[in-house]
Amino acid sequence: MEKFLERVDSVKDELRKVTWPKWQEIKSSTLLVIVFSIFVALFLSAFGVIFNKLIEFIK
Repeated sequence: MEKFLERVDSVKDELRKVTWPKWQEIKSSTLLVIVFSIFVALFLSAFGVIFNKLIEFIK
């Protein structure tokens, strides 16, 4: 149990050293991920529709 508590203290010390992102950085990164995800979803959907039309045309 002593080693466990030492480990917990060590983790706490390391977490104090972390440079946490500012709220503005979190918001902008989140927005970037959402926009990129929507772009990828639209791209893949368009690719699926085009591929489906191509298969129907070949039949």
